[in-house]
This record gives sequence, C-alpha cells and structure tokens, in this order.
Amino acid sequence: MGSGKTTVAKLLHQKLKRTAHLGLDRVKWFISDFKRIPEDNEIVRNVIMQMAKEYLRQGISVIIEQGMRKDAIVRMTRMAKRYDARCFVYQLEAPKPLLLARIHGRPRLPGKPRISNARIERNYRSHAEHKYMDAIVLDAEKFTAQRIANRIVKDVARP
Repeated sequence: MGSGKTTVAKLLHQKLKRTAHLGLDRVKWFISDFKRIPEDNEIVRNVIMQMAKEYLRQGISVIIEQGMRKDAIVRMTRMAKRYDARCFVYQLEAPKPLLLARIHGRPRLPGKPRISNARIERNYRSHAEHKYMDAIVLDAEKFTAQRIANRIVKDVARP
C-alpha cells in the first residue's frame, strides 16, 4: 500500500499498446457487499486470473497492479508461458513512514471506508513475510512513478 502500484500501472497502460490493466481493488468493489474475508478475496483473485487468461488468449498483454503471493505469481507465469507471453514481476518498495504518509494523504472516496492503521500494519507485515524473491525490486522512494514506468517499458521492449 502506498508504493505507487496503481500510478505506475496507469502509466504503463498508457505507454504500452494492447494491454489490459487489472486491479484487485477495482474488481472487489464489483461485489456489492464485499467483505475482507478469505472467501471474498479468493473470488476476486479467481476473477482476475480468469480475466488475465482471456486477455492473454486474445494476445493482449496484462498489467496486474496488485501485490501477489508466490503461488499466484507462479500460476500467472505458467499461464503467460502457455500463451507465449513473457512475465515480468516488479516489486515497489519504500520506507514505512513514506508509505504511511502516502496512504493517509489520499483523498477519501465516497462510499469507501477509510483504511485503518491496523489494516495497513497487517498488509505491511504480510508483504514482508511473503516477498517473491525473484521479483525485480524498484525503490519507490528514490524514483518517481514516471521513472519506474519508463524502466519497465524499457525492460518489456527487450527481446
């Protein structure tokens, strides 16, 4: 949370042709009474995977703006391989005080609950515990979202 995933994903979506920008946070709100419980979270993850599968099948690249655990990354990598697509995994990191300042500085959206400090803390711990060791780590404190997106575009352009 607060590392710039959504901002970078939006920039990539603008810069890269034939891409679909998928975000778990947007998909979960399709469920009218979504709850942060394992069952609802699993539904959303499965919907994202099916959307990604169909886009890849149609030859459209996929940008997923969400932190993912290793098992989901492995599934996504296998799926990409099945459709002759390359898979890049990036991890945006920044110091905890900066992440907290960004999260608390976000405008409050109508109908969306405020993110509690307890939830931020849980997410931060979970991220630290489930890091994907093969990800390309980018420092979201040192580099702007634009610079990060440019780096990713450069990586994707390489054969």
